[in-house]
Amino acid sequence: MAGRSNWKNEPALNTAWYGGRKLSDLVALLKEAEVETLADIRLSPRSQVPRFGKASLMSTLPEAGIDYRHIPELGNRTRPV
Repeated sequence: MAGRSNWKNEPALNTAWYGGRKLSDLVALLKEAEVETLADIRLSPRSQVPRFGKASLMSTLPEAGIDYRHIPELGNRTRPV
């Protein structure tokens, strides 16, 4: 995860890699970093590991007090524009 913002009252932007992790490990990492919202920027929020798909994240993260938002506009496009 990236570091916290040094600006007073400015939210930090963190990135998280989930490959090879258990979902519970990712949730613990997010909570440790005091993440309030996870922005999923994947064009298609699916994963070869079902526990990291949109449906699973939408049900698991709120239980941990973390908001889940799918915002594909922030991710990579499938082809250049």
